[in-house]
Amino acid sequence: KRFYETAKAVQMPGGWTVELDGRSIKTPARAALSLPTEKLAKAIAAEWNA
Repeated sequence: KRFYETAKAVQMPGGWTVELDGRSIKTPARAALSLPTEKLAKAIAAEWNA
């Protein structure tokens, strides 16, 4: 069962990130996930929404 409703790609200073219900995804080191391209961010968000 999912703990979030929606995932979306969001532009941030210096790149892109993916948000789950408006909260940024974190890495295992608890840093915000920073992605270099919109295409990659949208692909990851689509996978979370699948």
